[in-house]
Amino acid sequence: MTKLIQETFEQIALLSEEQQDSLATYLKKHLAEFLEEAEKERRIAEGTYTISDFNQKT
Repeated sequence: MTKLIQETFEQIALLSEEQQDSLATYLKKHLAEFLEEAEKERRIAEGTYTISDFNQKT
């Protein structure tokens, strides 16, 4: 995982400052959603999911 994060930061470093700012703004806005979805996928992969992991958000 650490290697993946390092590679991601290296890719971000290649972006212009304006692109980095845009990306940071987007990530800040959506980070909680990304983390929630990642946790859901982890639970499903590990078989520790609950029925609520499959409920659609409205």
